[in-house]
Amino acid sequence: DGNRTVCEIVAGHVNTPAEILSELAKDDHWTMRVEVAGNTSTPSETLSELAKDDKYVVRKVAAENANTPAEILSELAKADNWIMRGEVAENTRTPSEILSELAKDGNRTVRIIVARNVNTPAETLSELAKDDDENVREAVAENANTPAEILSKLTKKT
Repeated sequence: DGNRTVCEIVAGHVNTPAEILSELAKDDHWTMRVEVAGNTSTPSETLSELAKDDKYVVRKVAAENANTPAEILSELAKADNWIMRGEVAENTRTPSEILSELAKDGNRTVRIIVARNVNTPAETLSELAKDDDENVREAVAENANTPAEILSKLTKKT
């Protein structure tokens, strides 16, 4: 219905007041909760709740949000689903200690995403530069913040 569409647009608007976003986050329909979860103006308490939503896509979008609290990202980083772990790895606000843990993930795609994150610490990039998977090493080489000494080591790996 038209009113739902308007409300979803409001839920995604950065100027929507926190109290309205908190109310819209309780909507029965998951598309409304997705819009709130993706809004960078959504309060951290509301994002914390949305990160526990029954609907996977709502949790996924909350993991992508730059304002999702570190403790919630830490929980989402332990998800069984590698795609969720990848969303946490891609978030530029994910704390370095979580990125360092995700760098040890059994899924190569998660490690690739960590290697691409510009906030991944140099020590972690150094470890990823030794990864058996060539695609992980390529991602380290492509990261704009990879230090010169790590780039040098990458040229020696065959």
